[in-house]
Amino acid sequence: MTLPQHMGMSAQWATPRDIVDAARDVFHGQIDCDPSTTAAINADTVRATTYWTAQESGLDPVNSWHGDVMINPPGGRGGLVKEFWSRMIDEYLCDRINSAIWIGFSIDQLQVLQCCETSPINYPICIPRRRLNYLRPVDMTAGKSPPHASYITYIGPLSSRFISVFSKIGATKI
Repeated sequence: MTLPQHMGMSAQWATPRDIVDAARDVFHGQIDCDPSTTAAINADTVRATTYWTAQESGLDPVNSWHGDVMINPPGGRGGLVKEFWSRMIDEYLCDRINSAIWIGFSIDQLQVLQCCETSPINYPICIPRRRLNYLRPVDMTAGKSPPHASYITYIGPLSSRFISVFSKIGATKI
């Protein structure tokens, strides 16, 4: 049996380098916190000053999010997408983070999060012109592009900067 693209091997696929670089640009050069990554992904691509792996759980209340946050939440069946989205919104509304860039793996995920009190569509959003080639967590090489579109949402005070940077990647709206 052949597994569909991006299933089976891991629920944690790394954000493509060009998207991480764009996030870093919005944040003036530094990603302060990534609450859902691996040591290898952080060392190779994200380079956040603080990060948590699945084992350390960025959802654990003892792990305080801070500064400018980039998050590509773990997906897959039984993923924690809603929990990570809710935590990110709470952290922002309570002024514990300055801003955040959320990497939404699929438009299906966006549809699921629309049932939340605060949805990604309530914030500046980018729909990339092309499917994102997420990086394999094992060797950090690009996989085949998934059979669906992704989206990127921004929360924070620099929405015009997000629009300026991410309009090079796809259609943006505030």
